[in-house]
Amino acid sequence: AEERARLSQQLQLEVTPTLEWADTIADLKLLLAEAYKEKDKLLLRLDNEKAAMAIKEAEYERRMEQQYAQHKKELEEVKGREYVLKARLKEAEKGDAAFRRLTHSSETLAAHPTLDEKTMADIQKD
Repeated sequence: AEERARLSQQLQLEVTPTLEWADTIADLKLLLAEAYKEKDKLLLRLDNEKAAMAIKEAEYERRMEQQYAQHKKELEEVKGREYVLKARLKEAEKGDAAFRRLTHSSETLAAHPTLDEKTMADIQKD
């Protein structure tokens, strides 16, 4: 009886730590499963954020391309106006030069009334 009580007590001491370890292992497995779930949620969130960033980058790139095309169009319009204005300026300068020659010719004729009509016509042609 004594031997039996001692064996029972020894068995109890040996089994109790094993049961405690089993509880600890079960708790750790549960915590690990929760950690895996959290990790999966975070990975899914990261994937969604990557996708959202890719969409935003594509939209930004499209807007920048549109803005570039608009600015290029505006530049071409300005260049066109510049070309027209330069042509007008050149014509105005030609007209101004012709007017100056004509004015100079009239002053020359007034200063020299002895010029004949042929010479006067040649001067006015210039």
